[in-house]
Amino acid sequence: MKKFTICMIICLLLLSVNHVKADLMLTAVDGDWSNPVGPGVSTVLYPSVGSQDQIRWGNHPFGGEQSGLGFTGAATPPAIVLGDAFEIGQLAHFNYPIYSDSVIVSADLTINLTFSTTQSFLLTLGINETPNEGTSSWDDIISFPSSYPEQTFDISGDLYTLQLLGFGSNAGSLLSGFSSPEGGTNSTLLWGKIEHVPVPGAVLLGIIGLSVAGIKLRKHA
Repeated sequence: MKKFTICMIICLLLLSVNHVKADLMLTAVDGDWSNPVGPGVSTVLYPSVGSQDQIRWGNHPFGGEQSGLGFTGAATPPAIVLGDAFEIGQLAHFNYPIYSDSVIVSADLTINLTFSTTQSFLLTLGINETPNEGTSSWDDIISFPSSYPEQTFDISGDLYTLQLLGFGSNAGSLLSGFSSPEGGTNSTLLWGKIEHVPVPGAVLLGIIGLSVAGIKLRKHA
C-alpha cells in the first residue's frame, strides 16, 4: 500500500510540473532597427510613421525616396497558443533606385513582445539590392538568417522558447527570403512559435527520491 501511495504521489507531481501551460496573452508588439552594415551606413535614417518603425538608406539618383525597411507589430496581438505559429507583425520593404555605393547589406531588428513583462529578441536581416541596368531591373531580396537558434525567456518563473519561423502571407507557406519588386513598397508577414519548457522529469524524480530516502533515514533513526 505504501509503495502504491508513493507511486501515485510521483505521478501527480510529474503531471503538475509538466502539464501543458495555459496560452500566453500577448498585449503589444514593437520593433527597433539598429546596426546597419554596408557602404551606405552614413545615409541611414530611423523615421517612424505611425506605428511603423523604419530604417532608410541610400542616395537616390533623381532625388527621390530612399530604400528601406519598416516593421509594424501585429495590430491586435493574439493569445499565443503554445506550439502553434502566430503572426508577429508586418515587414515592409521600400524598393527605390539608389546608388550602389549607398546600399546596406544587413540590419538588426529587435522585436519586443509584451506579455506580463517585455521580452526582446534580435533578428538580423540580409539585404540584397540587385542592380538596375538600363530598362532592366531585378527584385531585391530580404533574407532570413540561414540558422536561427531558439531563444529562451522567463515569465513569472516559467521558461519558454521563441522560434522565429520566416516570412509569408500565412503560416502554411513560410519562406526564408522575401522578394521585393522594384519601384514601390512591398510587404510580408513575420511568423514565430512559442513553446513551454517543462521541468525535466528526471530532475524531479531525483528530488523525490532524495525526499523518500530522507523519510526512511528518519524512520530508522
